[in-house]
Amino acid sequence: MSSPYTRFGASLLRAVFGPRFADRLFAHPLDRARTVRLLKGGIAGLAGRTVRCSICGQRIGRVLAVARKGRVELWGMDAHLVRVDFEDRACLRFSHAVAENCAGLRHYEDRP
Repeated sequence: MSSPYTRFGASLLRAVFGPRFADRLFAHPLDRARTVRLLKGGIAGLAGRTVRCSICGQRIGRVLAVARKGRVELWGMDAHLVRVDFEDRACLRFSHAVAENCAGLRHYEDRP
């Protein structure tokens, strides 16, 4: 049986971050790596920008670019398989890496 504090924490997280985030958080036991990954995804969901495929225009997800230790980390893109290219010096272009996820690439998957 869960305690009232756990239920209150789950309902508070569900209200703040959304039901998908709260359900994923309490679905499995928490370790440090999983907690960090979920928190990064939650922060990207709140403060990030929506990323769309440059070929088909479908929404890929929400991402937050963080400069850390001389590198750029894209928080919130853990579960998505995407191709990232530099459009120019200050702009990234995202597209689906798998043809079956992208409406613009589906008719090209029969080509060698």
